[in-house]
Amino acid sequence: QYLSMASGDARQFSVIPNAFVFPSHQTFSLKKKKEVLIVARLDDWHKRILEALKIWQQVQLDLSVRDWTLRIVGDGIDLPFYRSYVKKKHIPNISFEGYLSPLPYYQNASIFMMTSACEGMPMTLLEAKQCGCVLIAYNNFASTHDLIQHGIDGFLVDKDDITDFVSKLKLLMTDETLRQGMNQANTHPNTSFNISTVAEQWNQLINQIC
Repeated sequence: QYLSMASGDARQFSVIPNAFVFPSHQTFSLKKKKEVLIVARLDDWHKRILEALKIWQQVQLDLSVRDWTLRIVGDGIDLPFYRSYVKKKHIPNISFEGYLSPLPYYQNASIFMMTSACEGMPMTLLEAKQCGCVLIAYNNFASTHDLIQHGIDGFLVDKDDITDFVSKLKLLMTDETLRQGMNQANTHPNTSFNISTVAEQWNQLINQIC
């Protein structure tokens, strides 16, 4: 689509990622809790939190993971609907945290999940990665491959394959060795997301076009 706007000439485009936002000394922790985290605007047409609730409902059928909690940080027009759905379906171990600073939640959570229908380059995945969360997301948009190394620091799940999402999430929750290995993979995050690296790319681009 973008290439069509530039007559198909890829040389007319520059791709610069978003940068890590937290100071590095604040972020990474190996003292993770049995928590799965979502940080999002609670607007279902885009973020599809209902899909996440359905996934969690299936995960919680396994009694071996009943000591885990799903924490949802954020607010939006669909929050009342989500609360009603959880109550109606009797889905356990879900906490709606409200609109709060996400940093402490990233630091505590072992796993970060995303079920969005589409994204550009989502800052929440980048923030969670910086804080050492293991990532799991639907492979619904191109930038997932820039942020998640499948099988190394997280899992990419085929578009809308809820069965595989449930399976992969349960695997992360129950296999501590796998989870800690993926957590360790984030101790050396991709330096291409460092603020100095991203700033230099912008400087080069601006100097090139001015």
